[in-house]
Formats: sequence, C-alpha cells, structure tokens
Amino acid sequence: MAFENIYGYDGVKQKLLEIKGWYDNIDELEAEGIVLPKGIFFSGVAGCGKSKLAGEFARLIDDNPSIITNRANIKAVFDAAREMVRTTGKVKVILIDELDLLVKDNNSAARILQTQIDGVDNNLGIFVIATANDKYCIPNALLRSGRFDYRLELCYPSKRDRKTLFENFFKQNNINGKGVDFTYLAEITLGWSCADIKLVCNTIKLKLGKNITPDGIEDVVTDTRFSNSTLTPKEERTYAYAVHEAGHAFVAVYYDAYVHFFRAFLCHTYEAEGMTICNDYDSSNDFRNEDAAIRVALGGPEAEKCVTGVHGLGGWNDYQNAQQRAFMLVGKLGCGNDGIKNIIPDYPRGSLTVNCSQQNVRNSEVEYQYLLTQLEKEVKELVSRNTEIIKAFANVLMEKGVLTRKEAMNIMHQMTVN
Repeated sequence: MAFENIYGYDGVKQKLLEIKGWYDNIDELEAEGIVLPKGIFFSGVAGCGKSKLAGEFARLIDDNPSIITNRANIKAVFDAAREMVRTTGKVKVILIDELDLLVKDNNSAARILQTQIDGVDNNLGIFVIATANDKYCIPNALLRSGRFDYRLELCYPSKRDRKTLFENFFKQNNINGKGVDFTYLAEITLGWSCADIKLVCNTIKLKLGKNITPDGIEDVVTDTRFSNSTLTPKEERTYAYAVHEAGHAFVAVYYDAYVHFFRAFLCHTYEAEGMTICNDYDSSNDFRNEDAAIRVALGGPEAEKCVTGVHGLGGWNDYQNAQQRAFMLVGKLGCGNDGIKNIIPDYPRGSLTVNCSQQNVRNSEVEYQYLLTQLEKEVKELVSRNTEIIKAFANVLMEKGVLTRKEAMNIMHQMTVN
C-alpha cells in the first residue's frame, strides 16, 4: 500500500498519487499531447516529514531514484538520467533533499540546476522532486512553473492528524494504549511536528514502560517538549519567584477551558528563574484562547505584587508577551470596540506606519492600550481574591521545585476559588 508508513496528510498523499498515475500512463498521455509536470517541491516547517514523504513518493515512481547531493554532481545526475530513460524507457526520478542548503549562497548551483531542468523534455520521463525547510533562500526563478510545476507546503499536523500519529506511534512501539485518550493528546499538542510526536511516544516507551498512566504521559509530554533546564536546588529557591510562577499557574488553571496548564517549576535559565508551561488548545475558533493567554502572562507579576509587595524584574518578559498578544488581537483580529476599523497590517508597534493612516494607527493604539489595561485590572482582582491558593501553589514550588497539573488541580478543588 502506498505511503503505509506515513501517517496523516491525506490530502497531500492523494495529490501525489494523482501525479504518480500520470507517470504510470505517460505514453498514453503523451499520445494525446498532454504535457506532464517536470517536478514537485516540498517545503514547510522542520520535522513534518517532508524528506520521508518525498523519498517514499520518489520510490513509488522509480525503484532506485537518483540523488543530487552537491553542486558537483548535478549535471552528471541529469545526464545519467537522460541516458537511462533512453535505454530502458522507464521513468527516472531525481531527488534533491534540502534544496535550500544546496543553493543557499551558491548562485552557481542554482543556475546549473535551472539549466538542467530546462533541458528536460516534459514527456521524456524525468521527474524532479525537491525538499526544503527554508524556501525563501531559493531563487524564485528556480521554483517557477515549468521547473517545479507543483509546490506543496507541509504545515504542522492538524488535530486529526496528530491523533492519527499518536495512535500509530503507540502501535509501532508496542505501547499499551488502553485507556489513553488520544483525542486529548491531540488537543494539547497544537503546533507539534511529526518528529515531536514521534519523540514523545518513544520517550513514553522508554520512561514509562508498561506503567502507562495519564499523569505519566503528561509528565513525559512536558519533559520532552518543554523543559530544557534543571530545577533550582532547594536551598537556592526564592519565595518571590515561587509566587510569580504560582500566579501564572493559578490563572492558567482558572482559564483551563482555553489554555492548558502542564506545570510550573523553579529553574535557572538565561532569561528567568522559573517557568510555567502551558499549551494552547485548538478547539476554539474565537479570541478567547488568546485572551486567556494574555491573562496568564499578567498573572505572574500581578501575584508577585499582591502577595510579596515586590514588582520583580521577571515581569518584563511577561508584560512584553501580553503587549504583543493584545496588539495582535486588536490589529490582526479586529477585536477592539470598533471592530474592522482598527485592523492594521502588522505588529509590533514599530511597523505601524506601513500602509496605515495615522488615524488608524491612533485608533489601534487606543484600543490595544484599553484592552491591556482592562485585562490587567481583571487579573489583579482575580489574584487578590485568591491569594491563599496562590500561596499554596508557591509552597509546593518551594518544597518540590515543581508544581504539576495534578497537584494544581487538587489544590484548586480543595480550596475555595473566588
């Protein structure tokens, strides 16, 4: 079965099988005067399976595709491919993985490749397949129609594809998936690549073995994807930092319908002394997810001010994050009081003068500042009403260095939330 080892991307695979069908009937189509495409170009984010998909597609058409690895063998590969087609009558595929690396800062390689593709008779039976992570460093002339006639961009897997990936990687690794909510796993991994999902499934197998539990899976998801630092030793933990992260965590759990809290921990990093890990859901199609994320960002510094009376330097990144998200809500999504009137082309504020009237700029500034001020006020009130819960979160962080989702949920259930 075609693409049996590649999960998801059903629409892409359907398009590729259609192209394969044309080359399976090349003689018949040529007799009808139909011109076949010369090549296909795969681009997209790293880790989404471009190379694997391109390689398997190449082998569907040609059992032994020719591979271009450097500038020096471009002409030789094309010459050999032409000769093979003439002598065998079979279709020949030329595969170029990471085309961007081949031509980046190398105009000579790009020109040679263009010349060689131009020299291919469309119906000769040579088909070029290329992949790239960064399509912007490839000359537009090389990617135009007549050279690469089809261009497919692989984005991060959809929720449905993520669910399929988890199910198949569990099966592939012989992981007991009984009782595992794959829909939930797909829901909390918005923005994950195929490689990310494969890695976390492998780690579940390594760390949990046969003891698969929902809490264990969440721990692995967090450790594998998000945590890149070690916990602060107990004797070095600072209460103000603990309260700061507790504030983020509390607001995240409070708005659990819109943002998913994994854990908070105290750690030494280049930018911070602690970290709170959340992930967006993709089940909601309105602005409430972004609104909740802004509130979570503000929760840390507001908790620190409320509980300790200190406004720490750690709040700078949080405020910057909140500002950028608020500006996007107003500028990109038109969520200000006047709706579409406030939509402008770009953010952050430094780019506001591009294609915008000064009145639109001022309108958007006012709306964005109003939104931030209103959300900050609401978060401050929420935090001040629930300082005991935040202190309980902070106590766990001071004792263990980490606050898990399960611990946060238990504290929230045991204590009164106002």
